Amino acid sequence: MKKIIASMLIATMAFTTSAVAQSKNTAAKTISSYQVPKGERTVYLVGEVNGQSLKVASKIERLSASSKDDINIFINSPGGMVVVGLQIIQAIDIARARGVKVVCSVGVLAASMAFQVLPHCSERYAMKHTLLLFHPARAMVQGGVTGEQAEMIGKELLRIDARAQAENDAMMGSPSPLWLALHFRNETLWEAQDLVDETTKDWLTIVDVLSTPNGPFSLSAEGDDTDQTKRPGHRHKFEFEDKPWIIVNI
Repeated sequence: MKKIIASMLIATMAFTTSAVAQSKNTAAKTISSYQVPKGERTVYLVGEVNGQSLKVASKIERLSASSKDDINIFINSPGGMVVVGLQIIQAIDIARARGVKVVCSVGVLAASMAFQVLPHCSERYAMKHTLLLFHPARAMVQGGVTGEQAEMIGKELLRIDARAQAENDAMMGSPSPLWLALHFRNETLWEAQDLVDETTKDWLTIVDVLSTPNGPFSLSAEGDDTDQTKRPGHRHKFEFEDKPWIIVNI
C-alpha cells in the first residue's frame, strides 16, 4: 500500500510539474535592452498619482495634437487617485484614436492606478524583476456617511473594479476564469516575468536592461532632481449630491 501511495504521489507531482511548465506563456517576448527616448515626447508618470499628475494627461493630449510621432510614457508609481488616473487614460485613448502610438515602460513599480494605465498602451516594456500590482479600489470618506451613501459608494467601487478586471483580462489573458479575480482580490505583488509567464497573451516585453535619462529607479523626470513623492499633493473633494466624500484610490 505504501508503495502504491508513493507511486501516486510521484505521478501527481510529475503531472503538476508538467502542467505548470505547459502554462508558461509561449507568446512572451524578451529582449536584451530598451532605451526610453529622451526629449519632449517622453512623459514621466512617477511617484503618487495625485492632483499634480494631471499635467501628465495634459502633456499627452498636447503632444498627440501636435504630431503623430510616438509618445513614450515612463512609469514608476505606486498608484493613487482614480479620478486623476482616468484623465491620463483618457488622454492616452485620445492619442491612440489620433493614430499616435503610445509606448509605456515600467522601471521599478507600476501598482494600483498606475498599473491600470498599461491596458491602454500600444506597447509595454519592463524588466523581469519590475513589480506589478492590481487590486480593488478604495474610497477614503471624510466625516460620516449614511447607509444609503455607503451603498452608493460601494456600487461605484464595484463598477470601477469590474472595469479594471475586464481591461486587465483583455490585455493579459487569464489562464482560467477565476485566476484574475483571485489575484485581484488577494492583491498579489508580481514580478513582471512571473506575471508574463502566468498569463496567456503577448502583452509585455521583458528587457534585461531598461535605460532612462535618470536611470530605471528614478522617481523624477528628465532634468528634474526633485523626488516627486515628497512634493505636496492635492486632495480632491467630490460632492456626492449634497454630501461630501473624498478620494477614490486604486
